[in-house]
Amino acid sequence: DLPNMMNSRWCEENVDKLVRFLIRVLRMMKQRGILHGDIKPKNIVSNEDCQDFKLIDFDDSGFYRSNTTLTMHGYTEAYASKAILDKARFNTVTAEEWRKNDLHCAAISLLQVIYGIGIDQLRSYRANEASLRAEVIDQIPKDFPTLGFRLKFVVDNLLTGEDIDKIAEIYDNGNPILCQEDFRMTRDKKLEDDVILIAKTKITTTEINKIISSLV
Repeated sequence: DLPNMMNSRWCEENVDKLVRFLIRVLRMMKQRGILHGDIKPKNIVSNEDCQDFKLIDFDDSGFYRSNTTLTMHGYTEAYASKAILDKARFNTVTAEEWRKNDLHCAAISLLQVIYGIGIDQLRSYRANEASLRAEVIDQIPKDFPTLGFRLKFVVDNLLTGEDIDKIAEIYDNGNPILCQEDFRMTRDKKLEDDVILIAKTKITTTEINKIISSLV
């Protein structure tokens, strides 16, 4: 399982393979109406060269039904979304909240694996989400420059439970993502004063291409 492969930060090639696997399996689960409930590194297995990933342990999984509540007991607190932590013990979690929880768990698992974060440090980050963002998420473009803003976009949008098909489209397209909080583009020349601020979930790839073309 992935915990045995977390001794150091991952290379970008293997990070890309893991991201594409997570996107693929989350899309498949959405298409088939499956809710896993406990996505975490221990439930993701791979061969040694990261050529083949599998998501396992569907023992407490459920099926998506809109406008219904669903009881699932197998979640792990260190990875679960706030809605699950706040509501699961009262059996008032909706199927949609469980769906978003799968995306949230995938994002936390991804961060833990690629940065080699131990479980105690992960629990500390979950208790202080601002530290998680400042020390890990906001460092992604610097630490993984080839994947850069695309990888950060995936993490941000998985954490907020955005549509997995849209996330997949953006990541596969290969365009840079213009993030509102930290984007300053350089293209052949340095833009001294022009900081482009664009809400990351409000722009299409076509619009991105138009903006890039206007800068050169």
